[in-house]
Amino acid sequence: MSRMYRVTIKETVKINTQSDDRIVRDIVLQQILPQEQMVELLERSMQEKGFVQENGVYSKEIEGVRLDIDLNACNEQGQKSIQSVLQLSLDSSTDLQIEFIEQSYNPEVANKSAVEKADAIKSDSRQAAQTELDDRVSQQLEQAACQADVLMHEMLQEVYGEALKQKAAQLGTVLEQSESIDENGSYELKIRIEI
Repeated sequence: MSRMYRVTIKETVKINTQSDDRIVRDIVLQQILPQEQMVELLERSMQEKGFVQENGVYSKEIEGVRLDIDLNACNEQGQKSIQSVLQLSLDSSTDLQIEFIEQSYNPEVANKSAVEKADAIKSDSRQAAQTELDDRVSQQLEQAACQADVLMHEMLQEVYGEALKQKAAQLGTVLEQSESIDENGSYELKIRIEI
């Protein structure tokens, strides 16, 4: 008569996952003034908005996501450009308790089957944890991207407004100027000059 073997696997598994993502955009400054002056106006606007400068890169955290604006980047064509980079890196660690019982008349078969099933559970759990973290990173990055777009729009609006004022002063005597933002958020700048 054969005897039934029972194999029990109890294991605590630490699942470590990491997820990185980034959004890169080129910023095109319209040449109202020479490039150097436009960049200076942008730098001033970034400083006023709380960006911290290090090695030509201005950084600010938005919703836990780091926004870097590199004034000396190169675009895909190898031309000098200004780039905004939103990047997020998250790590996660989870403890998983596994207890698996396998029964068989053959002890080697029972043991091998239990180990294979436990490994499959660990693999599935790692994959689920990675997918969950990737989704979290994507959602957080998308939310921060919306806020970064609003911030960039505000800064560029300030830069263009100031550049137009300086250009008008170069063209002649400024007699009158007015700025307004309508209910839709459209910015309007009127400058009257005497040439």
